[in-house]
Amino acid sequence: VAISRKLNQAFKDTVHFKEGLILGYPGSPPLKESSESFKKFIDLHSNNIGTHTRIDSEAGWKGTQDLERETIFMIGDLLGAKNDKDIDGYISSGGTEGNIMGLWILRNLIRAQYRKQAVVLFTKMTHYSVKKACNVLCLNNYYVASNDTYELDAGDLDRVIKKLSKKSNKYFVLILTLGYTVTGSYDDIANIQKIITKLERRYKVKIFMHIDAAHGGFILPFFHKEPLGFNLTSVLTIALDAHKTGLVPYSCGVFLCRKYLQKYVETDADYLHGHFD
Repeated sequence: VAISRKLNQAFKDTVHFKEGLILGYPGSPPLKESSESFKKFIDLHSNNIGTHTRIDSEAGWKGTQDLERETIFMIGDLLGAKNDKDIDGYISSGGTEGNIMGLWILRNLIRAQYRKQAVVLFTKMTHYSVKKACNVLCLNNYYVASNDTYELDAGDLDRVIKKLSKKSNKYFVLILTLGYTVTGSYDDIANIQKIITKLERRYKVKIFMHIDAAHGGFILPFFHKEPLGFNLTSVLTIALDAHKTGLVPYSCGVFLCRKYLQKYVETDADYLHGHFD
């Protein structure tokens, strides 16, 4: 009885997205079908270890692995992937994990291919998890100004790249956002792709893009004729939060990357069927 009373009080004291004051809380109520699906599998303790879009893994979780793979390919298609052979990824705990994973992969890619250290660029409105990721991964990072519409300022990006390239910094990871937490604004990634192409030629640098689509990843693609993501050559990794606007239970994120990029962070686990995770 005491446990039940305590749980009921905790339930009462927790925000309910279907009612009450929810302004400022980044979430939405899950669909009935989502909740029922979640309850169906909750006792199975499915461990979707491995990269199921590319590597075979433990047969005991084949059912949920198949569901995960289908989900990754579906969302990849929404965000500009050409086909199943163009994309890898997995279901994550949320956008913070996705941002860390994206920076981890791109840091290691730059180390492996160019023998250099990555420099990370983002605005002051970028989600604080990016700052955390830079701390965890020991990455130098710098701010780029925002413009009057609360997007990354292209002119200031030019200034920052020019300044840093003169100090022998040649390899950059640019964090762009589809749905800033406070303003709801989003970066014009298609236009920034054009600018990046010019900056790479002008300053002889290489710029990779990671997209934080935690807030707008399941909304903005439906308002644009062209995809917002992997159709742009510099976009290599994307993080989303399905529990924010994807109408699924908490916690559920999605991490996407171009095919084979996860190899830069894989570890050989010889007791696994697919060996790598």
